[in-house]
Amino acid sequence: PEEYLTTLSVLQDRMPPKGFEEEVMVTLREELGGVTGGGVDGGGDGECPLDRFEWIDPVPLSTASLAQVHRATLKPLPPSTTNTDPSKDDDGQSSRDVVIKVQHRGISSLLLQDMANLRSILKILARLEGPEADYTPIFTEYSTEVKSELDFRLEADNMDAVRTLLARNKVCAIVPRAIDGLVTERVLVMDYCEGFAVRDVDRLEEYGVDRELLLRRIVESWAVQMHVGGIFNADPHPGNILVSTSTNDKDASVPVLLDFGLTKRLSPGMKVAFARLMHASDENDLDALLTSFEEMGLVLNRKDPFEDMASMRRSFGSTTPQSEVKEAKKERTERFEKRKEAMEKEMEKEEEADGAMDTKQKQKRRNPVDAWPAELIFFGRE
Repeated sequence: PEEYLTTLSVLQDRMPPKGFEEEVMVTLREELGGVTGGGVDGGGDGECPLDRFEWIDPVPLSTASLAQVHRATLKPLPPSTTNTDPSKDDDGQSSRDVVIKVQHRGISSLLLQDMANLRSILKILARLEGPEADYTPIFTEYSTEVKSELDFRLEADNMDAVRTLLARNKVCAIVPRAIDGLVTERVLVMDYCEGFAVRDVDRLEEYGVDRELLLRRIVESWAVQMHVGGIFNADPHPGNILVSTSTNDKDASVPVLLDFGLTKRLSPGMKVAFARLMHASDENDLDALLTSFEEMGLVLNRKDPFEDMASMRRSFGSTTPQSEVKEAKKERTERFEKRKEAMEKEMEKEEEADGAMDTKQKQKRRNPVDAWPAELIFFGRE
């Protein structure tokens, strides 16, 4: 429902910010202040990473559930440390615009406690409702990956890997570069990428963005991540995609990809299996579809490849234009009701033939999946 979407979307980048002096600066001093200096607040007389900042904006650019982001400026590097690597895009002679991603204080213990509580709830649910309500595999996969979001050093490595991958495959998309020496477990400093949220329709018009080209580049960037590199941003919500407004870019349709904390890696075999799945669905190739199921470990307890193909094409088919959403939703609802009615009639016939069945047996008969790969959780989100 629209009301739920609107309310929950605030979690993406519009949550109430944490206090700058009482929380953000405390974390920065702990992570970057070192033992000899106090950085931008003037404490201490020695050099430390925090001393490299010329200015930090106390008002955050955005605030999400795990962290918030502040714009800042780095001092010019002294001549002896000027970067000579042209790939670093830093001449060392001028101030450098960056953003600082600062993890909320106490969020790590809160998240881990939430995960423990959820695990307990799911165990109780499975015990009361039976195997059909056992969501442990989903929880295990999700909790493992979510915990990695708490270490910003991993995110910096993910950003570097994906940026290199996209550049090697000539994909027109920007991934910020982490700043050497300014990355810790709870703080990540990266280049500032000027832009606006991809969901800002008015600014898309204002900047003359070619929406089809922009969307093609976004889709291409994720296709290369998933099917070529086997490493992809598993949290692709609109708050993590900007449209670049850099004065250096005459192209108005360049996406900026943010937040690589939740990044999934696929094994070579799983990468091929998912690529085969997508290709088979697009080509209507039943044999290849069944092969992809076997390769990825998806086991079904019924043999109906035609329905499997229909399901894949519904899941990964073409998107619906905004002007046709309401009509398409109405048609999907009507089809669902017809399938539901047909399923109920089929179950009534089975009951007459096999005798009365208890609720759990009927539920099991409706579930066609015996086993599925954990990687499917994040792959399906894309």
